[in-house]
Amino acid sequence: MEIYYIILYGLEDDNEKRTENSRYSAYLDAFDFTGLVEQKLKDSEAKCLFLRQWTHFTRVRYIFVSTVMVLTALLLIIIKFF
Repeated sequence: MEIYYIILYGLEDDNEKRTENSRYSAYLDAFDFTGLVEQKLKDSEAKCLFLRQWTHFTRVRYIFVSTVMVLTALLLIIIKFF
């Protein structure tokens, strides 16, 4: 029974709003800790994949904005001196 409260505390500590309403509550109610760990790992993998994609998107956006800034600076130089 103590492991139940330890895992419940760990889920609450991981920024879960309410474990009673979360997808982990079914595993906790059934004392299925292996299923809980597997579900938590799947969710963590999905979160890591999302962050990796978001990082790539941010990098591409930064390169695009930098290119536009350089082209704008070149355009201003061309307009001013020619």
